[in-house]
Amino acid sequence: MTCRLCGLPLNSELGRAADEAENVVHRACHENQIIASPKGQSAGAPRIVSAHAAQRWVALYHLALVELDRVRMPGRLHDARHEMFDRVEELRDLSGSHDVEHQAIQDALANMRSLDNEQQQWAAQQARRAG
Repeated sequence: MTCRLCGLPLNSELGRAADEAENVVHRACHENQIIASPKGQSAGAPRIVSAHAAQRWVALYHLALVELDRVRMPGRLHDARHEMFDRVEELRDLSGSHDVEHQAIQDALANMRSLDNEQQQWAAQQARRAG
């Protein structure tokens, strides 16, 4: 069984949810769809999706974005970053232009650097409280 939104297999690692049409999707994909929907447009409305949206790095990146557990956050960021670097290596071997996906990966890495900084600040705060 695959997620209707990203096309990746539904497994316990990514979590499951049901969208507005009762289709089984990844929890993170569903949350991201809600976040990305323009105001006044329902989350289930058709939208343009980039060609790389079904790549595994996108799903892992989305999981990192919606992770609320500060203990799990570093692992989520690591997994997404690792998958992005693997994808960049794959793109080097593929013919054609992949500028859009390269830019999406660069943007995602920049966002993840912000999450890393927030995570480090939180960890330092926790250490000060404990010490």
